[in-house]
Amino acid sequence: MSQPDFLYELFEDFIDDPANQDFSMDNGLVFRWMTGQAKISPKISAYYSKPSNQEKLAHTIHQNLLTLMSDCNMAIQDIYTLFIQDDSISDAKKKNLTPLCRIYRQSSSGYY
Repeated sequence: MSQPDFLYELFEDFIDDPANQDFSMDNGLVFRWMTGQAKISPKISAYYSKPSNQEKLAHTIHQNLLTLMSDCNMAIQDIYTLFIQDDSISDAKKKNLTPLCRIYRQSSSGYY
């Protein structure tokens, strides 16, 4: 799967939202996001800052991406590590979500 295809799968709900019809991802931009040379679009971040859209993202990751991975447990661990190390997420939010992350990591079937 190419990097743009991966991001289209990851951000499926954002891309399918009629309010984002004008948004496009070119290969250069995707490459910079994937290598950390550029931050993800603020429009995408703003979309997923809403709790209902965070639920959609979690569902999308579970349904569209984890099933493609040969070692999904390692991917879950890496997502958890990124979450814990993200300075843009408040300590209160991390404390609130960490028990859910642990439950998900211990479950072979996840939430869905």
